[in-house]
Amino acid sequence: TFGVYEDFYKRHYLINESSSNIRYGTNADDCSWIGSAQWSLLFGLGIIAGPLLDKGYFRQMLFLSTLIYLLSSFTLALAKENQYYQIFLTQGLGLGLSTGLTWGPTFAVAASHFVSHRVLAMGLVSAGSGLSGLVQTIMINNFLNSSLGFRNTILISAGMNGGLMILANFLMSVPRNKVVVEGERRKNLSMIIPFLKELPYTLVTIGLSRIKTLLLTPGIQPTVVYIQLLSITKGLPPTFSFYSLSIVNGGTLLGRVAPNLIADRFGSYGAFNLILPGNFLLSITILAFLGVNSVAGVAVVGAIYGFFAGNFMSLCTPVLASLAKNSSEVGARVGISTSFVGTICPIPPPISGALLGSNFHWTAPILFSGICSLTGACCYLAARLLVGREARR
Repeated sequence: TFGVYEDFYKRHYLINESSSNIRYGTNADDCSWIGSAQWSLLFGLGIIAGPLLDKGYFRQMLFLSTLIYLLSSFTLALAKENQYYQIFLTQGLGLGLSTGLTWGPTFAVAASHFVSHRVLAMGLVSAGSGLSGLVQTIMINNFLNSSLGFRNTILISAGMNGGLMILANFLMSVPRNKVVVEGERRKNLSMIIPFLKELPYTLVTIGLSRIKTLLLTPGIQPTVVYIQLLSITKGLPPTFSFYSLSIVNGGTLLGRVAPNLIADRFGSYGAFNLILPGNFLLSITILAFLGVNSVAGVAVVGAIYGFFAGNFMSLCTPVLASLAKNSSEVGARVGISTSFVGTICPIPPPISGALLGSNFHWTAPILFSGICSLTGACCYLAARLLVGREARR
């Protein structure tokens, strides 16, 4: 949904800032990030949230996350036009901190309740994000471009999401038999370094981060954030451009569920076997945006891109979980891996923004994202080959 805010900030609310500045402050002194800070905390806090989950502190993290979300969201509504630091503190840091505490643990908690249909369960949980993105991109777009304005739009969104988070506090729990005892907690902490020494796990972590030579970047991020801006700058009707993100999120909704329905039938590495072709097709679809110049093109490529992006987002956590030796280390493995994504999230936005430029030349940033994504897919392929070789031994 940040793609809607990206477009709104660029064209209306933060008109004195460049496109890359909205994502990542070009002035190193003020560090005026918004989207990058939010993404970095979303993933980066996994290094803390994962072990805390294994220690049995999920309810405390969820409660704290809810409080931070409510405070940050309602404070964001008070942010003034062209007051960059106010939006950075509330949306960048505040909402990033809130989501970072619960994003990874949510999948692990869902996994802890299931055995035979675990991948499907995690896919359904992931589908909630796609459904939310489908609904909220339409809602926020229409509200921001109506008489309601920025403040009332944020208040409505905060009220709805805050209510859902309060509901989650009553619905979500870790099974009693999954709580890790004190001796196992110390063992988990000592296993962090051995995790990183496992080559398949390291390759999956690098692939998750989308390595490009020495530069790590999540290749799916720039395209999905900029698609609404791409549609508008291509001269497509604004009424359609407002729904371009919804088309992508509709595709992710299907992509988050459909592969997971059959993944469990492919054995313990079913998620691995399905994410591989999806990653390569995702990379090809990103590159297909080079030829998009019409409403039909954005709709078709956006929907296909959304499907394979959803496939990746719903299966990446089950893939990490499949590498765990036992259920007590799932949270730590997921947290460590996603934390690496968080540390490099600030890197791609300034590069994409610089490549895009003020005249909106889309070829370079699309090639950048596609090549990074393709490199990450190769990392997953190498990891799967190593896992298969170890299994045969």
